Amino acid sequence: MRIFFIPALIFTLSSCNSPAPIKPAKAVSVSVLPQKYFVEAIAGEGIKVNVMIPPGASHSSYEPTARQMNLLVNSQAYLKIGHLDFELAWMPRFGGVNPEMQLFDLSEGIDLIAGECEHHEEAGHIHSEENETGIDPHTWMSPGNVKIIATNILKSLNKIYPSDSAVFRSNYNSFMMTIDSVQALYNLNADKLKGRSFIIYHPALAYLARDYGMEQIVLEFEGKEPPPAHIKAIIDLAKEKKIGFIFVQKQFSLDNSRSLAKEINAEIIPIDPMDEQWKEQMIEILNHLLANK
Repeated sequence: MRIFFIPALIFTLSSCNSPAPIKPAKAVSVSVLPQKYFVEAIAGEGIKVNVMIPPGASHSSYEPTARQMNLLVNSQAYLKIGHLDFELAWMPRFGGVNPEMQLFDLSEGIDLIAGECEHHEEAGHIHSEENETGIDPHTWMSPGNVKIIATNILKSLNKIYPSDSAVFRSNYNSFMMTIDSVQALYNLNADKLKGRSFIIYHPALAYLARDYGMEQIVLEFEGKEPPPAHIKAIIDLAKEKKIGFIFVQKQFSLDNSRSLAKEINAEIIPIDPMDEQWKEQMIEILNHLLANK
């Protein structure tokens, strides 16, 4: 009995210790936190969403960690926001990490704000383009654009996981109601917003400004700290238009904004377009625009 018992026991133990085949988890990757919010709202709990740019980091300069690069190996798809400096720099390398990873551009169908990659100081307008493509990537800072982004997410998820399309459609319908509620608040105050000018450090609200007839005046110059001449031009314009506040994103230094605020007796208002809580951030920005002139 002992002769046969030991091999049988070994066989039993080895069988119990043998790893079962691991089915790849459902996972997609995105660039910024607002995308995570959008994708999770439509995908539901069954899909892991990896975010490449963490809280507090700038999409112009962030470099992903080795751990983040490893997460791409298990992603069935990458849903890029479109035209971010981060994506322009890293997408070729992401494809090298996982050649089978599908790529979707969530900016498709959006009327993109393009420029000539130069800076203008004429007729009271001071603008700064975003990157070398001359396209402003902050498409998600507009409720109307987010409707298009949501539709692109739905189409993408249906292609990646067609068996879950009914769940995606139900979640999409619910999320569209959320977007509608935000857009309705802006539309309700459209007359108050039209013609309003605001100063912002980094040009993140161009799409919102276009939607509601506002003027975005950018303190940042060519993606860098503004030179004295640029600051002087903004001071003169701010005094002329009686602008009493400056939006500053949490990812940027307050130094130049403090100097400008002191010169024009303006309040510095922190905002975070990279915040995962998109709805709350959009409502907060609206409240600031309405409360300040």
